[in-house]
This record gives sequence, C-alpha cells and structure tokens, in this order.
Amino acid sequence: MAVIMAPNIVFAVKNKNDVSNTLSSKVVETFEQIGRYGCMAFMVFKIPYTYSNF
Repeated sequence: MAVIMAPNIVFAVKNKNDVSNTLSSKVVETFEQIGRYGCMAFMVFKIPYTYSNF
C-alpha cells in the first residue's frame, strides 16, 4: 500500500501550499480511476493460479 501511495506523498510534500488539482488530462484521470478501482477489486477477488496460499 505504501508503494501505491508514494507518488501522492511526494506530490503532497512538493506542493504543500498549492491544493488545486493540476491534473487536467481526462485520459490520465480515467487511467487513475481504473487503477484505483482495479487495486480494490484485486484485493477482494482472487485470480486462479496467480497467488500463493498464505
């Protein structure tokens, strides 16, 4: 989880006073949402033969 959050932490540290959203590309926003919901879905649903039995 920390690896996923690393870019957000770096951005927050570099832009402490600027809270406006500098992301203006709709394509990038779409991929960000796909990645976010994909991470949540793969935490819940297991893909057969791609995980070890912890």
